[in-house]
Amino acid sequence: ALLAAGVSPRARGESLTIEEFIAIAEQKPAATGSDGAWTGSRTYAAPAAPATATADTTADADPEGDR
Repeated sequence: ALLAAGVSPRARGESLTIEEFIAIAEQKPAATGSDGAWTGSRTYAAPAAPATATADTTADADPEGDR
């Protein structure tokens, strides 16, 4: 993808221009076939939902602090 975009594989990421990043992102890998190799598309899983906090009922078990 780097070579196809005209970007040196030795270039450091912080030295790339926005145009070079765009050129890299626009490159598509070659489709291979039905042998199970790369087909040119990706499927990403949705990020996990954040955990929800549950109420800690142990602190309220003795509201007057007589423990």
